[in-house]
Amino acid sequence: QREGNTRKRTFSLALIDLEREEIPMDNLLKIEYPSNWVIINA
Repeated sequence: QREGNTRKRTFSLALIDLEREEIPMDNLLKIEYPSNWVIINA
């Protein structure tokens, strides 16, 4: 369960960073989340 909480928190932080950079939502949909989150959590 701790792993799930970490992933959720990482996802939230990433969304905050994306909002700050004002990346269009269409670009978010093209991002491959799984591979990016693995890199972030490494």
